[in-house]
Amino acid sequence: MVAQEDQKYWPLVTFENGQIQFNEDVARATFANPKYENLKISLVSVIGPTRTGKSFLIAYLAEGAPSRFITGRFKSGYDPVTEGIKIFFSPLIFRDDWGILHAVFFLDTQGTFDLKSDREISEWITTLNFLISDIQIINLKGNINGEDLRTVHRASEVAASMNEHQMAKNLLFLVRDTAQPNMDSATFLNCVWSRCSQSKELANVVTSLRKRYPQEHTKCILTPMPSKDLIKADNLALIRGDDLDILHRFEEVEKLIKKTIALNDRSFRSPDDHIYYWKNAIDFLMYRVPRITTTTEMTMESLIINVFDEVYKPLAAILEKTTLEDLKTVGIRLQQTMSNYFDKKPVTDVKLKAELVKRLTKQIESDHYKRKQYLEEEMNARVQEEREQEMIENVRERVQELDSIEEAIKFHQAGHLQEACGGSLKAQRALEFIHSRRSGTRACGCSQHFYENCGECVEVSRENPTK
Repeated sequence: MVAQEDQKYWPLVTFENGQIQFNEDVARATFANPKYENLKISLVSVIGPTRTGKSFLIAYLAEGAPSRFITGRFKSGYDPVTEGIKIFFSPLIFRDDWGILHAVFFLDTQGTFDLKSDREISEWITTLNFLISDIQIINLKGNINGEDLRTVHRASEVAASMNEHQMAKNLLFLVRDTAQPNMDSATFLNCVWSRCSQSKELANVVTSLRKRYPQEHTKCILTPMPSKDLIKADNLALIRGDDLDILHRFEEVEKLIKKTIALNDRSFRSPDDHIYYWKNAIDFLMYRVPRITTTTEMTMESLIINVFDEVYKPLAAILEKTTLEDLKTVGIRLQQTMSNYFDKKPVTDVKLKAELVKRLTKQIESDHYKRKQYLEEEMNARVQEEREQEMIENVRERVQELDSIEEAIKFHQAGHLQEACGGSLKAQRALEFIHSRRSGTRACGCSQHFYENCGECVEVSRENPTK
């Protein structure tokens, strides 16, 4: 049973030697498979602490509960079930109220949010899931505490700092084993927000989260405590008795997913485009992610990156069109463009604005220098080209004036060709070609020998010039 269930969950992402390994073959066999190209593809992932029932939930979402049986990769005990990120091989396919066909793939992840997990891998998993998911399910046990919110906030802010991200726009908190499973979910969330307001730092976290995920994009479902039989279930569970309430809550999750997916506008032009996005997200996490610091600093860094990109685009566009003559005055124009941006979109935070101006100025100076180098090299190449062409034309006239082959050979032997080239190999080759045509000899490939019987050049007689 275990081996059979494992075959249905394919390793999409693994973590080896401090690297994120993306299995493109698995991606192309699932969500990037051309056979699903005419369907709207969506990814739903579940993140949360180790041993809180994530794999059990995925088992239901992926295959349902026929005859109230749930089968999957879940098991009792304390050892983790999932490593990396695994994807169920077959999607949930449904047609929404507008007649659009959807294919939803479910992703199971190894535990995060806890001390049992490697910090760096936990950060990678959490943030990557935010970047690639259409709906992010956060699976918790008992309650939503401050550290849970810090983790969610940090991941969402880092994800938002990636250029052209298509991060999850919908959060679903699935709180398992709650003491009051029948409490209204909106009331439950309000209690969480109210409790966090007692801490200034958590109050800022909640404010930031609610701004990014307003009420219509943040949902919560509570489940009751499972029975002992369900807790002990390995790979197969029969849902009965009081556990039927858990099944009903899972059904609510499924309905919410379908409803949310139908309204979601996240899409990719092609499977290749989707694959490219994944690779870009992983590259961002490994090499370009803001450093993980305090929540306040993380929020600040994210804001800086977002605003920096928005301000810098028009500045970069100006530099790309700047000529060498305009470089001396373009700095004033760039500063004015930056100033105009801040006039239209004021940045009230003094520290944020100061850091933005500092980074923008540094980037502009670097790009200005690179642009100057490029234009000077381009100008030098153009001058050299004109000089060589002038050499060629001057000597062409002199060669054409020669009356005989003998005079042409003497002209070369006297070193007039090399002298006229001024050290330019390109011009020398062109002139030697002109000379060889005029003198009736053909070069051997060595630019030093054009005279007859040198052993390296071939005489071409007047009677048979093609010999």
